[in-house]
Amino acid sequence: WTAVRDRSWRPIGLALLGGGIGLWVVWGVYRWQIRPYPAAAYWQDLAWQFDYFSRPHGAYLLGQYAQTGWWYYFPVTFLLKTPLVTLVLFGMALVRWATSLLRRQTAAGQTALPFLLAPPAVYFFISLLTPLNIGYRHLLPLLPFLYLFTAVTLSPHHPTIANGKPDRLQKPVRFLLALLFLTTLITWPDYLSYLNVLAGRAESRWRLLSDSNVDWGQDLPALADWQRETGRPLFLSYFGTAHPSVYGLDFVALPTWEPGPEQIPAMRQTFNPADPAPGWYAISITNLQGLVLGEAADAFAWFREGGPAAGLGGSIFVYEVAAHGDPVNVAFSGLRPADLAPELLAELGTNDVRVRWFDGTTSLIWPLGGGWWISQTDQPMDPLLRPLAAITSHQFSEDGAQ
Repeated sequence: WTAVRDRSWRPIGLALLGGGIGLWVVWGVYRWQIRPYPAAAYWQDLAWQFDYFSRPHGAYLLGQYAQTGWWYYFPVTFLLKTPLVTLVLFGMALVRWATSLLRRQTAAGQTALPFLLAPPAVYFFISLLTPLNIGYRHLLPLLPFLYLFTAVTLSPHHPTIANGKPDRLQKPVRFLLALLFLTTLITWPDYLSYLNVLAGRAESRWRLLSDSNVDWGQDLPALADWQRETGRPLFLSYFGTAHPSVYGLDFVALPTWEPGPEQIPAMRQTFNPADPAPGWYAISITNLQGLVLGEAADAFAWFREGGPAAGLGGSIFVYEVAAHGDPVNVAFSGLRPADLAPELLAELGTNDVRVRWFDGTTSLIWPLGGGWWISQTDQPMDPLLRPLAAITSHQFSEDGAQ
């Protein structure tokens, strides 16, 4: 547009020069790869990203789940995670700019302001159409344009402030900037999980957003510090890719998302979602919500209704589960505590289940001092072992356990 207005090729040449420098820098990052074509890995990664963005992903917003997300996901996320002061300043800048247009107060430099709004407007419109609704970080390219637009428009040297008259907005602007600085200090170091006052009460904010909006595995160090101070062993469901043991954590792994390290094989998982064992549980908010757990999305539904004993950095909650009933020894074959039907749980009469595993086709474990053994009703057992089992109690054929 500028080239046409000025009847000059110079703006187009500058744009091409800037793009060329950008491509040159990217190519350098990829070590000047030339086979099978320049920066091949970059272009392949870019193609993968476009394919990844086009596929449906699970999304979470305001306590609701959706496979393809919502058109209003990013507007709501922008309103909740952008500091309220920043939103107010941007609103003031928009009002001043619109007022100057209505009054036809054009001056040198003012014609550049639409070009600070056009790119973020286009980008924001595209964000309404994407099915990938997972994080505020995808809106970060908007911010430099909005900050520049706000700063230029609210500047005391803005051309619309004519005849040397005092700018009435400067005192409110300075107050808001001081408030923003104070908010930044208060929020430290929990910037990733930050939500502004529009999010409401602190104890219920975890229900609003998920994934990288609040929880990207950043609080393992804080959890390790908490455990060193309290000396309590933990059950841990961590949303991240770091190894918790590297931080010195003593834990028993709970169900987590598929890429998570240091997991327990599913068939050796002692956790029972319907009646968790007594102890201390540390659960990442994203796992608590169930967004990334697939079929096990409600694994931690038991914890959602109660308040945590501690909140660490805004992304990990710590819960204490009390024991009810006396401890009981149970040996499992081909089953897990999570597979038990409610009537069998009622027979056990406790959540303090001491679990051992055995293969009922070749071996038998009898709980020392009394207890239970539980196996699938259709599981074959060696004839020599069956008399030793002394099955004299119950069979639960519907759920496949006896």
